[in-house]
Amino acid sequence: MASNDLKRFLENLTDEQEAAALYRAMAGSEKQPQLAEVYKRMAEVEETHAAFWRRKIETETGQVPVVAIGWRTKALIWLTKRAGPGVVLQTAVSREKDGSAGYAAQPEKEAQTFKVQEGSHKRLLTTVSSLNASGMQGGLLAQMEGRHRAGVGMHCGQPSWAPTTGWSAT
Repeated sequence: MASNDLKRFLENLTDEQEAAALYRAMAGSEKQPQLAEVYKRMAEVEETHAAFWRRKIETETGQVPVVAIGWRTKALIWLTKRAGPGVVLQTAVSREKDGSAGYAAQPEKEAQTFKVQEGSHKRLLTTVSSLNASGMQGGLLAQMEGRHRAGVGMHCGQPSWAPTTGWSAT
């Protein structure tokens, strides 16, 4: 295996573990139980992605990788715990956008599934961010994420909660 592949696997693992840790912190700090559940489910998806990359690395090296959470993610978790998840939503959106784009060029078939899931998370977080300001109820968000989770929340490239016309994934 090329060292570039191993480096990429390790970067993917790190990104996924950091995303999961941030979503766990967001879930723990969220006052609305339904929205906290949405964040928890997103963390579980990211943990599934991390497990895939961990297995790839272990298969190639014979060792289980140990990856520490970076200082930026630790700072975001600190902010989340003190000021609530709303302060890091736009950063989380940006990270999901980057994650989706990063998976687009990767050859593993699983990476293409992860790309769709990361894109769905980006759209969900964007919706949370914009509708949170207008008082969207956590139950509706939980319903949206439940659909997302049941089959990646996508149908023909769009989330199951999106209108059937006039919706764009970009």
